[in-house]
Amino acid sequence: MSTTEQMTPAEHAALVRDAITLVNAVETGITRTGAVFASASALTVANLALGLHPVAQVLAAVAALAFLAAVVLVVTRIALGPAPEPLPEVATGVAQVAERPATGSAPATPENGGISTK
Repeated sequence: MSTTEQMTPAEHAALVRDAITLVNAVETGITRTGAVFASASALTVANLALGLHPVAQVLAAVAALAFLAAVVLVVTRIALGPAPEPLPEVATGVAQVAERPATGSAPATPENGGISTK
């Protein structure tokens, strides 16, 4: 029974990153299975209109499986709840850089750190 209070910031950031990845993967799966369902349904109707009943039966089975997969993914997404917000600095692993002009974009002065005052 590990809670976030017992985790280091790096462990917590990794957990948040994994949770966001899982939510994104489930949402991608919902979109793709929905597209498969729609395509298979349309092709089923088209093959029935053309009199290709065996092909239409296979496509109907594919459409039914895609529909069931989409339902399972939607229920999974609901069960996951909202995606956590990433931690600003630790989650990205990138140090925050102070805003100052890029090299060569302004004259060097002690105020912008271009001239050392030591």
